[in-house]
Amino acid sequence: MSPETPPCYQDEIKDCFKTMSGRVYTTLRRLTQGDQQLSEDLVQETFQMACRNWQDLRELTEEERAGWLTRVAINTAIDVFRRNKTAKENLPQLWACYRPPEPDAYRDALTSAAIQRFIEVIDAMPAQRSLVAYLTWRCGWRGAEIARALGITPGRVSQHLKAARQELREELGPYVPFETGEPEGGTRP
Repeated sequence: MSPETPPCYQDEIKDCFKTMSGRVYTTLRRLTQGDQQLSEDLVQETFQMACRNWQDLRELTEEERAGWLTRVAINTAIDVFRRNKTAKENLPQLWACYRPPEPDAYRDALTSAAIQRFIEVIDAMPAQRSLVAYLTWRCGWRGAEIARALGITPGRVSQHLKAARQELREELGPYVPFETGEPEGGTRP
C-alpha cells in the first residue's frame, strides 16, 4: 500500500488484489509472450495505479474494475514496449558516441611516449614553473589558489603557465596536451 492510501481502503484494495491480480497477470503474460518477471512487475505497477485511484475504482462494479485494471495493465505494458523499442533503436547511435576506441598499438605507443616526454619537460623547468604547471594540469588548481599556496601574485602564475606552455609546444609539437585555442597563462579565476 502506498503511504497516501487511507487505512479505510486498504482492506478493499487487498481484496481486489486477491481476486483480480491473477486475471491481470494472465492477460499480461500473454501480452509479454511469457515474460514472467515483466508480467509480475506490470501487475505491481497496475495495482499501484489502482491504489492512487481507489476513490473512483471502489464505486465501480467488479467487472468494470476488472476492465479498468486490464486497460491500465495493457497501456503500461505498451509504454514499456515503446521505451524498450526506442532504447533499442537508439543503441547504435549511443554505441557510436561512447564505445571505447579500437585498440591501436601505434597510437598507444605514441601517447605513452608523449606523456613521458611531457613529464620530462615539466621536470626540467625551473622549480617554481614546474610546480605551477603540475598544480594546474595535474591537480586542477586555479591561478588564485596556486598564487596563495606559493605566495606569489596571480600575474606571476600566469607568466609561469605561459612560459610552460611555450616550452611544451616547442618540445612536443603536435602532441601538446592542451588546445592551442586555450587562453595563455593562468587566466582562469
